[in-house]
Amino acid sequence: MKRRDFIYLVGASAGSVYAAMTALDLLKQPATARSKFELFGNSKGQKIVILGAGIAGMAAAYELEKVGYDCTILEARERAGGRCWTVRQGTVETEISSERQVACFNAGLYFNPGPARIPQHHITLDYCQELGVPIEVFTNVNEAAYYYNEGVGPLSNLRVRIREAKTDMRGYMTELLAKAIDQDALDLPLTTEDIEKMLEFLRREGNLSPDLFYKGSSRRGYRILPGAGLQPGEPYKPFDLKALIQSGFGNYFFFEYSINQQMMMFQPVGGMDRIAKAFENRVGNKITYQAEVKEIRKTPRGVRVIYTDKTGKRQQMTGDFCICTPD
Repeated sequence: MKRRDFIYLVGASAGSVYAAMTALDLLKQPATARSKFELFGNSKGQKIVILGAGIAGMAAAYELEKVGYDCTILEARERAGGRCWTVRQGTVETEISSERQVACFNAGLYFNPGPARIPQHHITLDYCQELGVPIEVFTNVNEAAYYYNEGVGPLSNLRVRIREAKTDMRGYMTELLAKAIDQDALDLPLTTEDIEKMLEFLRREGNLSPDLFYKGSSRRGYRILPGAGLQPGEPYKPFDLKALIQSGFGNYFFFEYSINQQMMMFQPVGGMDRIAKAFENRVGNKITYQAEVKEIRKTPRGVRVIYTDKTGKRQQMTGDFCICTPD
């Protein structure tokens, strides 16, 4: 049985493909932990056919070329980058319906229709540093922006500041929990000291009154802004809890809690396609554009890929391995 067949059977049986490839010495781990991704091993001059010149395809070629593999990338479009794309003034795109669209943005403005931000833990930041792509802060959370829901309810069809909805919901939730704890209504083994500490936390977290009621908070903003001296300002009155529940705004809060959406977040200066361009500068000579893949065939010695070139003529390419990256 060939190694390729064995790995396929391991994956089909819900086994660990990674463990199997490590056992076969196809994935060699460094002796000590490293902060940056790095491939190890000897390519023995093997040829890799990579399908797709998006970030995944170009990154694969970039890393594999470092250890001696001969890579060729087949890309169906006329450009590299895949979904990592930036639309600017004059950008032309033709949809499947053959409708030609031209961006009429003002000079200097751009839009990232695909990925638009980079989490602080992401390997993409390592590549930005290695490839010389300058990055800047991406404002992922804007409390002054609005929620808006159409429908029926007191807050429907209204613009509601994010900070107002979040502050009120947090206040009401902490009030309910504080009252439950204060009335010994929770099935938790809390000591008197535990309860005192928990109630103090909830008062601060929800900005509750001493009697454990949420009556509004300056965190949500002011109807009359504070001024100098004896001008404390006048906060907005809170929304009704029932109205907030009916609005469904609370379902949006989790967005920024995901590990991939937490501040700080970053973006390349000038558009996400700066990353794609940087990769293209390194592996662009390996890319065959307007190559639409039609077939992928396993052969006794590796793989055969059938594609049509920019003239529509059928071509074929063989290799020892094939990496298919399009999603």
